[in-house]
Amino acid sequence: FGRKVKKVEKVLYENQEVVIPESDSYLYFKENTRMRDKPSLKAKTVEMPYLTRAGDYIEARKVVYKGDLNHIFAYTTFEETIDNVTSKWYLILEEDRPYDFADKNISKFVWVFGGWCDMVNENNYEYYLGLSKINRK
Repeated sequence: FGRKVKKVEKVLYENQEVVIPESDSYLYFKENTRMRDKPSLKAKTVEMPYLTRAGDYIEARKVVYKGDLNHIFAYTTFEETIDNVTSKWYLILEEDRPYDFADKNISKFVWVFGGWCDMVNENNYEYYLGLSKINRK
């Protein structure tokens, strides 16, 4: 938790006004959550390969998995309501990084709806990191 921004910054990212968080923040995914190329339910779903521990391709996936913990790079200035849940959209870097196969690391910036996640900061990071490890076994 070393990054500290002096004030909330609004910037343009791919013609979308977004907010850069003041300090390191993360999302803990309580449900499998679809990855989108833009912050909208109508946006295209992003597809990434799912890799085994050995780095072999198994199948394509379109979700961030329940139990994952991802760094927030930005979030929208607006909220959307999906299934009676209202939240902002978050820009995260989703990765498939197989153990000991750095050359097969695959990562993409994707948008996710925050309604299926818990916000994580320096006060509760260790707790959610523990949950993340339990859910990734």
